[in-house]
Amino acid sequence: MDAKLEILTALLGAETLDEFFGDCWPDGIFVARGDKQRLPAALLDEELNQFDALSRRYKGVVSFFGDAKSAHMVPVEGIEAAAPYRCGLSVYLTDVGPYFPEMERLVRKLERELGLNEGCARAGVFASPTSGGISCHYDSVDVFSIQLRGTKKFDLAPVKELRHPWGFQYITGSRPIDDLYPQATEGFPDWENVEFQTVEMTPGTVLYMPRGTWHRTEAAGDSIAVSIGMEPPSAAECVLEQLRLLLLQDPAWRKPLYGAWGTGSMRNAALDRATELLAELPGLASTLDTEYLAAPKSSEHRRVSLMSARSRVQRTPNTSLILADPPADSTEEDSLVAKIEVNDRSTRQIMSEIEMPSRCAPILRWIDEQRSAFQVSDLVAKFPELAEDQHLQLAQTLTGAGLLKVLWFPKLEMK
Repeated sequence: MDAKLEILTALLGAETLDEFFGDCWPDGIFVARGDKQRLPAALLDEELNQFDALSRRYKGVVSFFGDAKSAHMVPVEGIEAAAPYRCGLSVYLTDVGPYFPEMERLVRKLERELGLNEGCARAGVFASPTSGGISCHYDSVDVFSIQLRGTKKFDLAPVKELRHPWGFQYITGSRPIDDLYPQATEGFPDWENVEFQTVEMTPGTVLYMPRGTWHRTEAAGDSIAVSIGMEPPSAAECVLEQLRLLLLQDPAWRKPLYGAWGTGSMRNAALDRATELLAELPGLASTLDTEYLAAPKSSEHRRVSLMSARSRVQRTPNTSLILADPPADSTEEDSLVAKIEVNDRSTRQIMSEIEMPSRCAPILRWIDEQRSAFQVSDLVAKFPELAEDQHLQLAQTLTGAGLLKVLWFPKLEMK
């Protein structure tokens, strides 16, 4: 078994992974069947598979549906999930990760195996009593549904009028969110005349459905299923965030459009200024760097691990470097200890003590004096006595310790 695909192998089976990645992921429906015991241990937790025990352990938001076949969820805090369930209503526990640490770890591993950003996925639980379910709608998240207990059926069909929907779920004829209007200028999706395929879910069945899939469910017996929803940022979000970070480096773009919401000459002046700014936008957008597009949605740890000589770092303002002078008779083989102190309002705390060769002292002092951002390659040029990989390791160590911050956006070249 490929350890890097441990979760997907357990969910889908090693023999079907090529089919999943080749024909389905991320845009097609996929169904995997097999013995429930093949599933990862986190999904076999007894309390996760017994609704009364699950209800007692879970303390988060409980959403239930207004009737046995509704898609309108009513979220409530501070109630035990078993209460609406005993009334014959389907129940959704929005995020079980905080109460089942092994499930949280499973979700983080799944993100890594699929190349998704950390934190974009969460595991919820759908529980439906016999004949319960939800009416037809689509979601704007990709979903793995894993049947743990009981049986139910899914009726599924792609939303052909709207590929890759963004924002929120939609029910035909319901009030759409404002962000749906620019996505549906040719008309809002309607499931009335679509052709559905039916998937029978039994314990151990895993269903993957991409965002923008019409679906409705009905339980044939009391049903428990884990639903892992994944919502990585759209390409538009990634580009817009990088553009935002680029423009924030320019005071002309940081300045508000004073008067734009007024009338007469003040509005005209604001619009004239906006026209000048917009004329610059194509050139600015052309400087965006694809290497940075995923960075805002990456964890700090991942940003540090991906650092290179091109990476830009900046001295953090709320830290202090405490570096003792090496003894006069020290040699390059001797070591020194650098202490990094973090200041948070009125408190100070030593966060890191790093032992390194004495020859690094001049480099550390130079870094400590910098206020502007610089590239790791600047260290290589200024202190050639260390190799590039050694400078990179030093920068990563100091970034991990909090003295430096690796920047996650391209540099704006000012005129």
